[in-house]
Amino acid sequence: MMYPATTASTARTSQAHTGSTLYEICFRKADGSLARKISTPCESELKAKILAHALREAGTVQLEVWAGETLVYARGEQGGGFHRH
Repeated sequence: MMYPATTASTARTSQAHTGSTLYEICFRKADGSLARKISTPCESELKAKILAHALREAGTVQLEVWAGETLVYARGEQGGGFHRH
């Protein structure tokens, strides 16, 4: 399914026509720099978190899931890598 293009400012707060919230998933390197950023609609916060872990890339040590201006999930540490429980 294709979603209409949006600007960065409207993308953070918009919802897809299906009622899904648009989440931003950020992956960071050990130095704290942004390695990759993905904007995607998800039906729930839980599904956004699961997707973030599924898309994790080698060389990244931290992930963040944002809903608008709110950080809803973060894992990993700068320089410390991901921890599995």
